[in-house]
Amino acid sequence: MAEAEGVPVRIVRREGSAPPSGVQAVARQWRLTELAHEARRIGAETILLGHTRDDRAETVWMRLTAGADLSGLSAMPPLSPHPLWPEGDGLWIARPLIDQTRAGIRHWLTAQGHDWLDDPSNDNTDFTRVRVRRTLARLRSAGFEGTRLSEVAETTGVIEEGLSAAAAHLLLETIELHPWGGLRLDRDRLNAASAGIRRRAIAAAMAMISGVPLPAPRGVEAIVSGLASGQPATGGGAALTHFKGKFWLVREPGRGALGASSLSPGEAGVWDGRWRVTSGLEGLDIGPLGEDYSAYAGRGSLERVPGLARPTLPALRQGGTVLAVAGLDTPGGVRTGWLGPALAARTLFAGRPPAWFVRAMALKAGETGSRNSSSDAPYLRGPDLETLET
Repeated sequence: MAEAEGVPVRIVRREGSAPPSGVQAVARQWRLTELAHEARRIGAETILLGHTRDDRAETVWMRLTAGADLSGLSAMPPLSPHPLWPEGDGLWIARPLIDQTRAGIRHWLTAQGHDWLDDPSNDNTDFTRVRVRRTLARLRSAGFEGTRLSEVAETTGVIEEGLSAAAAHLLLETIELHPWGGLRLDRDRLNAASAGIRRRAIAAAMAMISGVPLPAPRGVEAIVSGLASGQPATGGGAALTHFKGKFWLVREPGRGALGASSLSPGEAGVWDGRWRVTSGLEGLDIGPLGEDYSAYAGRGSLERVPGLARPTLPALRQGGTVLAVAGLDTPGGVRTGWLGPALAARTLFAGRPPAWFVRAMALKAGETGSRNSSSDAPYLRGPDLETLET
């Protein structure tokens, strides 16, 4: 059908044997990875998936039975970031059929004279989603319309938007961004905020530091407790430390080995989920600075960096020689970019982040460009368009 409409088709198949367990999870991960690769290949930013109102209802039921909180119930929004990081950075998942039921789509196809294919795994009760689908079918026969669960997702999504906006404002008001990838925190203002908003803001700050969107609740609670007590703490790849009379959030040095990556001229890569590097040099490596700074000519600049963060700084090496540290130096022939603002946006917002947040975060990060820097400060509600001075 696509070819008849002049739409190019490319089919990608997974090679190798099926995993012994967790087939659906492995398949989902593989599909998302390949969709990201294909989007990059053809220069697309948005991937359309066929999720329906029924799919969203099933997801809400599964999360309810698993004890999900409010944010977990706002499932499958019409638009969301690609869930993989960093493979999905800058890519979006759109669900144009999320307001349609499965039966309604089949009815429409029949009316148009079209057929469809059913995945045989949809009848395999070894899978949780299939069992949930049958449970909801039995409830429907008893008078409960399962798709009402989709309305729960819509309602909680609206609530989530408000909470996310409040947390985003708190984050912007209580952090100071440093170009090497660290955050100085206003501990007093964070501790004075309401518990739920504070947790969300700290989770976003941790994502900026660790390179991992949506840090685990246990790690967030560890940092929240550290802030409350004024004691050092670690969790989720982030570390809370005291430096020059202030509290800082930095990359946790002991959280797994920070490996090194090699880049060819013209090649771009992401290191530690935190830094995007584009090389114009032969034999460029990016990896952690480590604890021996003697080979770094600019080591005097490290005095501005908390000691706990120094071993995790992104060092650019050529032939074993440290050319520069991203965020502290500007090496010739290499472009670096801290992904912290993008990580914060993915953690805070289910869909596209508001323009006011993107703009305010860019200003905090010291970015320059064609922007209306003289307009009012970020606002709570209303349109995302800024007033331009003429």
